[in-house]
Parts: sequence; C-alpha cells; structure tokens
Amino acid sequence: MDPDDELIWAGRPAYRRRRAILGLIISIFVVIDLVFLRLYGIASNSALFTIAFFLLITNLFYVAKNEGVRYIITKRLIILERSLLFLRRTRQIRIDDLKDTESKSRNRLLFRPTTGKTIVFNLLKTDIARVEGITLKARNELKAQS
Repeated sequence: MDPDDELIWAGRPAYRRRRAILGLIISIFVVIDLVFLRLYGIASNSALFTIAFFLLITNLFYVAKNEGVRYIITKRLIILERSLLFLRRTRQIRIDDLKDTESKSRNRLLFRPTTGKTIVFNLLKTDIARVEGITLKARNELKAQS
C-alpha cells in the first residue's frame, strides 16, 4: 500500500462459528470413542476414532487457511492478504481496473478486474452491499479525478 493511499475499509472472514461447530462434532466423536466404546470393551481404533482424526485434521487445515486472511479496500486498491506463520501472499486489484462486482451469497463478494484474476472476499462479517457500495464509490471518485 502506498503511503499516500488512504484506507477505506478493512475486515476479516467470520469463520469462528463454523470452526466451533466442527470442534463440537470432533468432541462428540472423541467422547463416544474414548468413553462409551472403552466401557463396552470395543477397541479404540474404531471407525469413530478415524472419523474424529479426519475431522481434527480438517479443522486444522481450515484454521491454517483462514486464520491470517485480511481484506483491505483503499482509495486505489482492493487487497486480499493471506499469511501463515512466515509466509505471506498478497493479491490486489487497482480500483480503476475493476470491471464489476458480484455477490454470490449473503457473505461472499467477488471483484472482477478487466485483466487478471478475480479476488473473492469470503465469509464477510459485515453487509456485503455496504462493502460493495464502498468499493464502487471509491471507483467512481477515482474516475472523476482522472
């Protein structure tokens, strides 16, 4: 981001509820496997343990994928920033190169540039119509200045 560029909006994905549901399912499988099946003498290496392990790995992958995601809109750029430990990937679209926006669901917003790849803001906490309006207003202001 340029020093003379101004931040308009910043956000993160709202994935905590999904992670909590997945954690609850894992806990139920672990309790069933470790408590009930051991009480009845069934081996611990049952299918339930395999399912719980799979869900645990899925949950860890989901957290690693979404933990370091940030969405940033400035007066000139739309930025998707992903970071995991020491790895950082940034994708950006210049607002004046923005062809159109599309809302795919109530919390997913796509930004399509005239050239290049689309940037997707997933699981937005805020109203996507508001974020889309902020972006289009910034694009119109930038075009008016040109």
